[in-house]
Amino acid sequence: MDIDRQSLRASGFRWHADSSRRGRIDRAGPADLTVLAADHASVPMNLGAILIFDGAGPTPAEVRALLRERVPHVPRLRQALRRTPFGCGRPIWVDDPTFSVDRHLTHLRWPQPGTRRALFDIAADLLCRPFAPDLPLWQAYSVTGTGHAALVVVLHHVLADGLGSLAVLTALADEGNHAAVARFPRPAPSIRGLAVDATLAKLRAIGSLAADLRRGCAGLRELTFGVP
Repeated sequence: MDIDRQSLRASGFRWHADSSRRGRIDRAGPADLTVLAADHASVPMNLGAILIFDGAGPTPAEVRALLRERVPHVPRLRQALRRTPFGCGRPIWVDDPTFSVDRHLTHLRWPQPGTRRALFDIAADLLCRPFAPDLPLWQAYSVTGTGHAALVVVLHHVLADGLGSLAVLTALADEGNHAAVARFPRPAPSIRGLAVDATLAKLRAIGSLAADLRRGCAGLRELTFGVP
């Protein structure tokens, strides 16, 4: 799989350098809020990816060691979404100080005779399992059988969209250049910092209101009369 950081950004999956610069509060975006608002059905809004290994593949212990090495290079996988107090703006992404790969990796047996249909049935069941809302919104499953092995990764849609989920799988599975590992865990913003940031965001929105209205009116005229 050849999916680079540009594809990650285009898909909505944000790397540490883009979304968690020093001093910047990393908030859920409008698209994230839409996903969260819609996620109240019996089937959660999860996405999944399956990596099927050649032959017997790695053992569950080897998969665990690989994740412990690679997950720190994808900071969002160690972050949880937290709601903020009243008046402090949209929810924020914060490092989970209790994060452990062991909590996000489960070993499952691949039923004999090891058909892909059986693997897909397992993955379909895993996709329907809701995540604990106070933990990072993903889970990996090492699925092994006699002469068969696969890795199933399930992520909530708020963490990454379809392309983003493939990019995450690429970051975990492929060797090569990875993002630098940042200090972990970083402290969560203070309530005062959240309130100030939310107030500044409202002021910026008010300041751009006139320009936004002009662009909206220009677009309406173009749609109505066919002139810019």
